[in-house]
Amino acid sequence: MTNTSNPSAKSSISPLLHLDKVAELLGCSERTVRNMHREGRMPPRVVVSERIIGWRESDIEAWLTSRREEGGGVMRWLFMWQDEDLNMAYEIYSCQTQFEARERFENDHPGMFAFALINGGDFGVQEFHA
Repeated sequence: MTNTSNPSAKSSISPLLHLDKVAELLGCSERTVRNMHREGRMPPRVVVSERIIGWRESDIEAWLTSRREEGGGVMRWLFMWQDEDLNMAYEIYSCQTQFEARERFENDHPGMFAFALINGGDFGVQEFHA
């Protein structure tokens, strides 16, 4: 029996992203993704079977693009950290991407440990070392 399937048809199907990959892509925790899904604040999941559940990569990309377009392409990134005297400090950066905001924070506050809140908290909290 020969395989007559079209190989290019397979490539047109967007990959299914599992919870951990969606959280990584959004820069938030898995719990935040679950909460956003439950609250209807993100695209619906695709259920292939009881154990295979996720989001189409193309749906997540389109959703992120629409959110950026609504905001004029700029997102607000709030960085919070403790200063040398253990006081809480914060700074807001308006940037296109998390990477741009993080780079600006690292340049302004080298060696600081910070939390990044994306869009004032819509996407949850991500922890990193500058």
